[in-house]
Amino acid sequence: MKARTKSMWKGSNVLVNQEDITSLLSEHCSALLPGMVILPGLGTVIPARLARLMGDLLVLDLLGDTKGQPRFLTSCVVSYYVGSCSTVFITRVESFILGVDEQPSKLTVKMPGAITLAETRQSVRVPVVEGVDLDVVARQQDKTWRPRPLDISLSGIRLEFADDPGLAIGARLLVELALEEQRASLQAEVRRRVGTTILGLFFPGVWEGDELNPPQRYANIVTRIERHWIKKGGM
Repeated sequence: MKARTKSMWKGSNVLVNQEDITSLLSEHCSALLPGMVILPGLGTVIPARLARLMGDLLVLDLLGDTKGQPRFLTSCVVSYYVGSCSTVFITRVESFILGVDEQPSKLTVKMPGAITLAETRQSVRVPVVEGVDLDVVARQQDKTWRPRPLDISLSGIRLEFADDPGLAIGARLLVELALEEQRASLQAEVRRRVGTTILGLFFPGVWEGDELNPPQRYANIVTRIERHWIKKGGM
């Protein structure tokens, strides 16, 4: 299992084989790996810990304050790290039991049908799904583009341009984002190119030393996109 797990973490991968998913989660439950649960509605993030597998169900201990959370959850996003690699999946909620005294609350979810495994980007990459009206403008000197956002995280964004923008790896540009009443402008650096029209951008200004600390308006935009993603995944 260890050799196979190591090979899974090369680059980015979506794991869909149920036997591999069960084996992977079983190993991670044994290690009581910490992570987080993103709840629908307000996009609340609660610290969690993988606790155990029960057939096709996964039990998580919720370690944060859950007293104000809704009791009738239908879906959630689970995310955690293994070393320098991130694991993310959307799943259906089976039950929620509020903890008493010093006991953590228990969230029981269905075994996911797919798990996204990726080398760490220090934040979850969220697809910009249909129905999200995220407006993106990219600028460099006297050039302006309106690319289509593909996915977004607290530390970067992946964009698809109509034509080759001619931006090489390492090129700097300004990215302006607007979603409903939230607007943010960030300096970006091209970190990856896929073909000639898809660029992966990194926002160096969101880091303070080793801490990820994005502007609040930008964090609000990412949170709203996460909510849309959760709702779509729970349909």
